[in-house]
Amino acid sequence: MTSAQVIKGSTRRGRIFQDDFIPISDLQRHAPKVIDNLCKTTEDIKLIMKNNTPQAVIMSVSAYNEMLDDIDELKLAILACKRLDESNGKTISHKEVMKRLDISEEDLNAIAEEVELD
Repeated sequence: MTSAQVIKGSTRRGRIFQDDFIPISDLQRHAPKVIDNLCKTTEDIKLIMKNNTPQAVIMSVSAYNEMLDDIDELKLAILACKRLDESNGKTISHKEVMKRLDISEEDLNAIAEEVELD
């Protein structure tokens, strides 16, 4: 199976089209243009090819930050699933947690005003 068959799809969906492949020689000759295109257009990922084999990926800073955000969200989702699995169905309500920790709704509201939420 070739690299082109393995790596297919849309960069906007986290996959790479064959059009997104750049021979390393082209990158060496046209690096500023490639980087400008990454930053100015919706092209946010390029796959660098050497001897017709994928060797590296370059991406815009915005694509990189988005990828890191996605990874963080997935890690939190995995942690939540693990905790639910480990709880053996024994959960407590939000109200009970607040009571056990001696936290009031006013306390939460005060904190919420200080914290930036996404």
